[in-house]
Amino acid sequence: MRNFLLTLVGVTFLMSCSGDDDGGSTTVTDPSGTYLQISYITNPAADFNGDGTTSFNQLEEIVCFDTNQINLLPDGAALLVIKDITFDLLTGAGTYICSDEKVLTGTYTFNNGIVDLTYTDDGQTINQQYTAAGSTIKRIIVDTPVIRTQNDNGDFVINNNGQIEIVYRKE
Repeated sequence: MRNFLLTLVGVTFLMSCSGDDDGGSTTVTDPSGTYLQISYITNPAADFNGDGTTSFNQLEEIVCFDTNQINLLPDGAALLVIKDITFDLLTGAGTYICSDEKVLTGTYTFNNGIVDLTYTDDGQTINQQYTAAGSTIKRIIVDTPVIRTQNDNGDFVINNNGQIEIVYRKE
């Protein structure tokens, strides 16, 4: 009887684990859908808005990326709705400028959890690679310049070996 109770408890424990208990790291078989940008992480932390406080997630600093999205259609077509940023490096004010919203078209392929996205922006072909996991796609850019903050003279401090991680979550 004791062995039966232990077996029953063990089976009940195993059955109580569900497939969504893995923290969202499920294997993606079809990445199609609409993804909204949820983070733009810089390392080192940066002060994009010049208020004297640095943040790792630049969505806490600026509003340019709040409406960025990538739509991956089932037929391999892609539609991007994005805003970019530029910095006014000529003034000591350290101002950033959001671009107008752009709607861009492109294509993507999906193999082994990798989304290869290709689109054209201002006549330039852009190729980007995203890793798909659970309900997110993520792009990591290494060894890239990150404008961190201004020094006491009002000059920008740039870290040339920075990293940027951009994450989009499926709606």
